[in-house]
Amino acid sequence: ALFVYDYMSYHPFEGSATDVDERERIVQSLGQANKVLMMDNHGPLTVGSSIEEAFRYMHYICRACEYQVKAMSMSGGETEKMRIPNDDCVEKMLERVKQSNQQGYDVQSLMFQRMVRKMEAIYGTDNIYC
Repeated sequence: ALFVYDYMSYHPFEGSATDVDERERIVQSLGQANKVLMMDNHGPLTVGSSIEEAFRYMHYICRACEYQVKAMSMSGGETEKMRIPNDDCVEKMLERVKQSNQQGYDVQSLMFQRMVRKMEAIYGTDNIYC
């Protein structure tokens, strides 16, 4: 979850996402530096400088959401029963995440290639490419 912590923004629910005018408001909600936009009642939207980067952000935010739902269901939805890290702990973990991102290899391409191989193994190459 901390991988996306500094790159998230939110967009309020505006009804069915078919209004073309909403595009400008979505862009404003995303902002200049964010990569993940949580759209109320819709879910996450991710962007990146490549499909691999956008995929990496989507992968991490979906996993974070899965774990949050599991944690909240175990606590009966009461956040007071959950152990939420304090700000100091979050800052230390964010620093470790930033250090791990500077290891010199292209994590997002490796992740994306792995998922392509996984899909090909499950569905075959004839069924997933147009």
